[in-house]
Amino acid sequence: LEFMRRAVANDPDSPLTHAALGEAQWLKYKLTGDAAWLNLSKEQARQATIRNPDLAAVHNLTGLVTAEVANAGWFTEAQGEYLRAIELDPNNSEAWRRLGEANEANNQIETALAAFKRAVQAAPADQWSRQSLGQFYFERANYAEAAREFQNMVNLAPKNPAAHYALGVTDEL
Repeated sequence: LEFMRRAVANDPDSPLTHAALGEAQWLKYKLTGDAAWLNLSKEQARQATIRNPDLAAVHNLTGLVTAEVANAGWFTEAQGEYLRAIELDPNNSEAWRRLGEANEANNQIETALAAFKRAVQAAPADQWSRQSLGQFYFERANYAEAAREFQNMVNLAPKNPAAHYALGVTDEL
């Protein structure tokens, strides 16, 4: 976080530094559950948007913080942010993956699957897109497809224990 704070201090007019700091603060919120980090992340999303609302990274962050209040029914707003990020950068695998998560949370299963597949298509070497697609299949008891994605994940990140664990669990079923 300190590195990102310094980046913002060194380049306060850059929407990308604000977006990066906001994502780091969002991750800290996810790790701690402390709402103060989420509020800081929201402020960085606001600052990044003020500086340039036409960057995919800005919409990725805004989607992340918006989805955190999804229990209030805001997944639709998060979906809009991810769609805007995709409009700005059609090969943004993170936006596709997060759109899949928001669609899945909204019980839009077919569109979620399509978004997860598009994330993998946009970045075939991205282990996180593979993990999300594999998890989607796993949760629907499509173990053959889940195992295929988890094996791809192992191939991409052979030292990632989570990849081996996911594949191992799937192989047991």
